[in-house]
Amino acid sequence: MRVRPVLTVEATPALRSHLKGLLEEWGYEPIGVGSVDEALAALATSQFEFSLVDMDLDGTDGIDFLHRLKVQGGDPGPIILLFDPPDTKRIADAAALGADDFLQKPFKPEELENTIKTACSATRRVWGLSTTCPPAGAARSSKSIAPQFPGSSSKASCSGTSVAPSPAPTS
Repeated sequence: MRVRPVLTVEATPALRSHLKGLLEEWGYEPIGVGSVDEALAALATSQFEFSLVDMDLDGTDGIDFLHRLKVQGGDPGPIILLFDPPDTKRIADAAALGADDFLQKPFKPEELENTIKTACSATRRVWGLSTTCPPAGAARSSKSIAPQFPGSSSKASCSGTSVAPSPAPTS
């Protein structure tokens, strides 16, 4: 069985543990961290099929993570931000910075499953690189990563031959 790493960035240990259990049940290998710094350290050395990032983290937030990811770069895969109802007003900012999808807490396992499928079916973004097109004939990633859920006949691709650049940094 191939390794299917995913990054979970959640400050609350109980929710981090719950996410770990669900993701392992679905065949993933979750790497759980509790801060933006830990997430960026993991991204410096690993690639992920997708990332689940809490909007509210101790001392910082998911928006700070997106800002810092633009500078550092990395391959988090599609980024799904988990948010509480009071954070709804910040979703537009997070989307403009490159978040791929959003899921309101609390959520049901099937809602998480559907959100992962949706996010992973989109074109995979490249973080921390120039937003200009690569030179003609330049190699692009062609690996295909497909989340597979028990009892599900649909497969979503988390990466493909087309790669979208990350949004241009804003001031």
